[in-house]
Amino acid sequence: MLGLLVLLSVGPAKALSIVPTFTDGAETWTTVQKDVINYAIGQWEGLIVDNQTINVEFDFTNAGTSSYLGQWFVTASGISAGTDVYPWTPGVTHLIHLNADYFSGEYYTWFDPTPGTDGDLPLEGWDALSVAYHELGHMLGYANGFYFDDAGITHVDKWGSLITGTTFDPGGLNIEMAGLGNLGHLADSGALAGDLMVPTTPNGIRREVSSSNQDMLSLAYGYTFAPEPSTALLLGMGLMGLALRRSSFVR
Repeated sequence: MLGLLVLLSVGPAKALSIVPTFTDGAETWTTVQKDVINYAIGQWEGLIVDNQTINVEFDFTNAGTSSYLGQWFVTASGISAGTDVYPWTPGVTHLIHLNADYFSGEYYTWFDPTPGTDGDLPLEGWDALSVAYHELGHMLGYANGFYFDDAGITHVDKWGSLITGTTFDPGGLNIEMAGLGNLGHLADSGALAGDLMVPTTPNGIRREVSSSNQDMLSLAYGYTFAPEPSTALLLGMGLMGLALRRSSFVR
């Protein structure tokens, strides 16, 4: 028999607010689809305790089946010289596309009607919750060449200034990025292979925010993350089979 005991401690009150707008386009949003996005938002909000509000639009696109599952798109206007630019800075606009061309077929984007658990995730499905976590991660700072200190003057890239070659925080976190042209993603190798913020995601797998994701965002942007609750776990062992996975891109 598997026993499970979880002891929770109370952390700081949630302070980050991510406010979504759902725009119909290639598809019309369903309640389940909105619930998945809101669940992903709630998880990020529960981690970051800085008192800030970020507005973000979600829509559906037709980008083809050789393109992205999800894509974060950002613009800025009216930013005064000398501004330290963050995801919540007035004038910064966030848009996250979900590619509706992957909503059907042999392999398809799957929206979990019970996002709090992943036991029902189909092998053929790319997990929309993982895609949402990933794209929100880009919005929050996994982005090279957009969030600057002293914009337009010294213009220091909060993210890129921590990267030498393809290594984030050499001698510290020492995390390898995906490549010189892909410094917003982690390399899918080594200790962080399969992390939420690598460039592709396999079907049938859920990925969530890792401690490395939190460490990198904290270093680059000064986020304050809630401490993990204290836990005491009694876990049983089970058998796990291996299956081939078909990966697709998230951006």
